[in-house]
Amino acid sequence: MEEIWKWIHGYEDMYQVSNFGRVRSVDRFVYCEVSPNKSQHLFGKILKQGFNHKGYPIVYLSKNGKQKTIVVHRLVALSFIENPLNLPQVNHKDGVKTNNYVGNLEWCTNAYNQQHAYDIGLQPSYEESNGRGRPARSVAMLDLATHCVLKTFNTLASAGRETGIN
Repeated sequence: MEEIWKWIHGYEDMYQVSNFGRVRSVDRFVYCEVSPNKSQHLFGKILKQGFNHKGYPIVYLSKNGKQKTIVVHRLVALSFIENPLNLPQVNHKDGVKTNNYVGNLEWCTNAYNQQHAYDIGLQPSYEESNGRGRPARSVAMLDLATHCVLKTFNTLASAGRETGIN
C-alpha cells in the first residue's frame, strides 16, 4: 500500500499527515520579523510522536511562535475521512490507540465509541462498572449467622435492585 501525504488544515506549506498516521514538517524558509532580510532554512522531517495522558500518540505543531498539541488519529481522520454528519469523535476500530492507519479509523458519536470499547473488551460493561468506566468493587451479601457469602454483586446499584435494599 502506498503512503499518501496531505496538508494539515491550518498548517498548509508547513506540515503534512499520511494515511499511515505519520506527520512530517516540510522544507521551508522562515523569515525573521525583526530583520526581514534574514531567513532561516528549515529542513523537513518526520516528527517524533509523544503520548498524552490517555496513551494516544500526539505531535506538537508550531505556527507563528505558538505551539499546539494535537492527537495524531484526529489529524488522520480530518485529512482523509469524510465526516458529512459532523460526528465528534474518532474511533480506533481495532481498539489499538497507536494504530493510526486510516483504514482503522472512523468518525463516531461518544455513545458509539463507548459501546465499541465495551464490545471489544477495552472497558467493562456498564453493569460491571460504577458508571464511570472503571471496574467497581464487588459487593457481597452475607449470611450473618454463618458469615458465608450468599451472593456477590458487581455494583451497589445491582445489589440494591435485586435485594430491594437501598
